Amino acid sequence: MTPAAAILPEAESALPVCRLHASLLVHAVLFKVFNECKSCSWIMVTSCVAYGCTNRLKKGSGLTFHLFPKNAEVRSLWERAVCREGWRAKDGDRLCFVHFTPECFDRTGQTTRLRVGSVPTSFPAFPPHLQKPVKQKRPDPKSRDFPAPPGPECSGLCDLPGAENFSEDSSTKQFYKDKVLSSQEEITQLKKKVKTLQQTKRRLAKRNETAQEIIKEIREQKLLSEEGSHVFSSVFSDDIQQLLCRVGNEQKGKYPPELRAFALTLHFYSPAAYEYVRSKFNEALPSQRTLRGWYKSIQGAPGFTAEAFAFLEKFAEARDETFYCALIVDDMAIRKHVELVGDKVVGYVDFGTGLDDDGLPEAANSCLHDRWNQRQI
Repeated sequence: MTPAAAILPEAESALPVCRLHASLLVHAVLFKVFNECKSCSWIMVTSCVAYGCTNRLKKGSGLTFHLFPKNAEVRSLWERAVCREGWRAKDGDRLCFVHFTPECFDRTGQTTRLRVGSVPTSFPAFPPHLQKPVKQKRPDPKSRDFPAPPGPECSGLCDLPGAENFSEDSSTKQFYKDKVLSSQEEITQLKKKVKTLQQTKRRLAKRNETAQEIIKEIREQKLLSEEGSHVFSSVFSDDIQQLLCRVGNEQKGKYPPELRAFALTLHFYSPAAYEYVRSKFNEALPSQRTLRGWYKSIQGAPGFTAEAFAFLEKFAEARDETFYCALIVDDMAIRKHVELVGDKVVGYVDFGTGLDDDGLPEAANSCLHDRWNQRQI
């Protein structure tokens, strides 16, 4: 019996081999490195070194076997994947194609080759303790969080096999697609709202700084008395928004009531301070001529007017004390002058009795009261 037959009994029926390859057959079996000899007709089988793998190289089988790479790092990854403790691959050791994923192969040419850096990951013959646990994919979030909307009605297509599932899938996709679009629109609107609020915050901060600077300058220049400065500080922070809005938008037409009250109050305490603030805001405040027109809108006819009684009523209601009133008047000399105002002639003596006669004498004195001529009693 030849040395080869001593190791492989099936070699007795094989074709004759040369003496050199007969002596080396033992080493070929141990290392599983088999090549076809060109000196004789013996064909040595190439096998896979993976645990439990029985694939052998045969002509026409279509199996591919791949040598361990020469790169030390990649070779170490291959050896670790084989999971043999203390084992190191020899130069002729190979792994079959079963242990690689399809993405690892390059099949563009006539020969199937492994891509550079590919590592074996599939070893179905490994024992259970060496198998990697298979991660189960969780169900799609849309199937867990939301109920599927009712599908649209269908006619003839519902009779076809699988048509019901097709309708449900299509309606579900459209439902969530519409939901995503509506969410994106809502996010866009919220972003615009946040941007607008941030701009408003910056503008208010800037307006407050401007208001404080003007108040400080008015106090330094002593354009207002102490009482007027206190009143101006309390009302200026609110009306400054109207002022700046009017300057920025170049608004025309009627002045807002808040702005009218602010202008009249400031002008009452100090015309000089009023002109200073008006110049600071690019003449956004009305001119003094306009203010005089607003004063004229109050009926100042001789006698007891409704405006006078309304003012006295508010004055008394603003205090908790009981008032006993007495009207004390004085006179002031005026220049005689008769003038036609609208459809009425004014300038004659008038005590508020409604008498209107050209024969009345011209008025030479005017009765005054309140803050214009006060006396202590």
